[in-house]
Amino acid sequence: MNTIRKFVMVFFLMFIPLISSAGEDTTKAVERTTKESATVKFGMQVVMTAAPGKGNDLAQIMLAASKLLEKLEGCQMYVVQLSRSEEDTVLITEVWESQEDHKASLSVPDIRALIGKARPLIINMTHHSATPLGGVGI
Repeated sequence: MNTIRKFVMVFFLMFIPLISSAGEDTTKAVERTTKESATVKFGMQVVMTAAPGKGNDLAQIMLAASKLLEKLEGCQMYVVQLSRSEEDTVLITEVWESQEDHKASLSVPDIRALIGKARPLIINMTHHSATPLGGVGI
């Protein structure tokens, strides 16, 4: 299924602009499509469930992480939220220039220290990688 999704995404990124650019010089259309593809970013939705009564503590640690990430190159958005429907659940929305920038952030000593502090509070965590397409804030 992932292969089909990748094929569809490549098709839309590469060929639809060429088709829709009727009358536009083919070289210009290819250059425009290449520039658009180069702006694809890396996103992630993280859902963390803290031990009972520890959701706010976990959220505070993640907010401290956001202050560190403000200074890192490549981090465009890091939003920490507490779920209103699931007690002790912290939601994080991230947008990065690239997946490599995200990976590099995980090796920063101060970030590693916060991860170590947060880990004992977390009883469940899911990550959903994404390709940001646009919207308010990005």
